[in-house]
Amino acid sequence: MKVKPAQSSCATSGGRGSRRASGGRGSRRTSGGRGSRRAKSTLGSPGGSPSRNLSCSSTSLQNNKRRGYGLIELSIAIFLLTVTMGIMVKAVTWVGIERRAAERRVVALLEVSNLLELLTAEPFESITNERAKALAETLPAAKTLPGASWEFEVADSKAGALTGKRISAKLRWNDRSAGWDGPVAVSCWVYPRRKS
Repeated sequence: MKVKPAQSSCATSGGRGSRRASGGRGSRRTSGGRGSRRAKSTLGSPGGSPSRNLSCSSTSLQNNKRRGYGLIELSIAIFLLTVTMGIMVKAVTWVGIERRAAERRVVALLEVSNLLELLTAEPFESITNERAKALAETLPAAKTLPGASWEFEVADSKAGALTGKRISAKLRWNDRSAGWDGPVAVSCWVYPRRKS
């Protein structure tokens, strides 16, 4: 009696069906296909989703632009402030110089007027250049005006039958550049007093 050999299980486990089930295209698509690669790339990103990374980078760029604009505006403001301060300092200095020059001119005019008043109070015969110079030395013009210099002229003057004297006094002084400023010149006429 002949005994049939039993069918081996290798045909079931190692046949084409088993190859398709275990290592075929289906398994490759399931385990190592495009879907799994996309999932790995998405899940394995260090910053989470790509859209979140793009939003963070765009926000950082906007912050850098804002910082750049702030530095430019600050530098422009500092430049304008510096220019304005320089103009103001020059304007204040110029106003001070003009004010000092005006004050010195007023002082010089007062000194010349005082000198002529003192000189006309003298007797008619004693009104000379030497007397005018002596009276000018008693005035405080030399202390008030830097480098004060006097010039006098006493000359005879005739007005019809009357004979008088023309007195001219000139005062000048030094300015900031050591040059001459002014002068202030005043003239007057003196006649002898009538005898009663």
